[in-house]
Amino acid sequence: MKRYSQLIRIRPEKFEAYKAYHAKVWPEVLETIRKCHIRNYSIFHWKGLLFPSRTPSRTGPRASGGPRWKRSFTRIEPGG
Repeated sequence: MKRYSQLIRIRPEKFEAYKAYHAKVWPEVLETIRKCHIRNYSIFHWKGLLFPSRTPSRTGPRASGGPRWKRSFTRIEPGG
């Protein structure tokens, strides 16, 4: 089974804001994850790097989501 991952650098001064923001996941984002059959989703942090990783189902739509889904990926911006 495939596993999809990313590597994201986060500024040390933004990490606490990142954690606080992601501690309260919007219901719309959780619903999109459920509808897309995404399972086993994890985010690891190590020395200023984030490693989001997931195992998608072979069935179900892609996670393109709505405005809140997309906003959840752009909320903590490097200059913001």
